[in-house]
Amino acid sequence: MMLLGVEGKAACWRALRALAATDTRLDASDLDRLLARADAQTRTLEDLRRRRAAEVLTAELAAVRTGPSAGR
Repeated sequence: MMLLGVEGKAACWRALRALAATDTRLDASDLDRLLARADAQTRTLEDLRRRRAAEVLTAELAAVRTGPSAGR
């Protein structure tokens, strides 16, 4: 859910960035900074997701290997 939120706001920043060339109310450098921050947040969330998935799957595999039928 957090990744969806970050990607949603990045889509908004990209749309506004495209308009910044013709709309003086929009500051392109601010939007570039917001896009860079959203990109960093996306990388962080993806890294956390991969690490947690590895932890869960490793624990699941260990439980299967040491379960009641493991000795058969």
